[in-house]
Amino acid sequence: MRYYGSVYRPPSEARSLIVQVTYGCSHNTCAFCSMYKEKRFSVRPLEEVLEDFRIARQVYHHVEKVFLADGDALVRKAPELYTILDAVRELFPAFIISIRSSVLRIRRLINAVLKTTVSTNPSLEPRSVLSLSGSSTPLAG
Repeated sequence: MRYYGSVYRPPSEARSLIVQVTYGCSHNTCAFCSMYKEKRFSVRPLEEVLEDFRIARQVYHHVEKVFLADGDALVRKAPELYTILDAVRELFPAFIISIRSSVLRIRRLINAVLKTTVSTNPSLEPRSVLSLSGSSTPLAG
């Protein structure tokens, strides 16, 4: 795994595989947050992200949770998110089982993401987030 700068692991992600899909935060002007001040925001090249997942598969044989870092992973274009999610599903089959076992929690998360992200980022289609849970119906309302 290759990391650029400091990588922050939220407590709820203590056992997650963390892969940077962006560097820094696209907003990075919050007065209360200094997490990504040392990094200039950029989208990490897709092939590097996919290569990190392939490397992680060789090192970690069982992964149930994946955390897409840094501060704004959902700023990536929808087709790239589809590719990343497909790679995660292919390389870590236990990940899908884990996600499907907690669909209600994932649907609540998706609902929140759709409400806050899709309206401000037209390139992010709802199905890119929904594909993570295996659902094909929009849940925002």
